[in-house]
Amino acid sequence: MIDKIDFLNKYTLNEHQVEILTGVDSNVQELPKLWQDILAISERQERVKQVLHWQQKVGKYLINTTSYLSEYLYDVEVMKIGQDFYLLIQ
Repeated sequence: MIDKIDFLNKYTLNEHQVEILTGVDSNVQELPKLWQDILAISERQERVKQVLHWQQKVGKYLINTTSYLSEYLYDVEVMKIGQDFYLLIQ
């Protein structure tokens, strides 16, 4: 079975390799403080809980997105490709 990194590298339109960051350092200036705090949480279930709490603030603007996340969100990680950071929502 192909692992997550191999899968992401296969479909990334970038010459850089995908890197999944764990225990995101609060010194990553490119990420907003809110996301730094969420991604620094080591337990998957607590990260999901915090994302769902965050989505309550934007729920009226992103109704379909927040509805989908409430139903299907399993994990949130941050990945780095080259110098760029992305949220990996699973």
